[in-house]
Amino acid sequence: LAFAEQGMESGDYWLINSLAKNPAMPEEILDEFLSLDTFVLRQFIASNPGTSVGTLMELAIDEDPRIRKAAASNPKLADLRDYLER
Repeated sequence: LAFAEQGMESGDYWLINSLAKNPAMPEEILDEFLSLDTFVLRQFIASNPGTSVGTLMELAIDEDPRIRKAAASNPKLADLRDYLER
């Protein structure tokens, strides 16, 4: 978590993007990363299976269709997709 804080403080996007792809990253940190609002970061967070369902739902209505697709493809939303397809 210290790396995440350090990346946020320094604006080290390489570090932040790397952490955003890590499925072990806590949901709270991923949510904080969203405040940086970059396309690449949103896409990594949308694809990360550790992202909270609430955050994925937000990303599922993102203005960019690539972010929406990444969120919809996240395995964490598989149950919701199955339900909606019935």
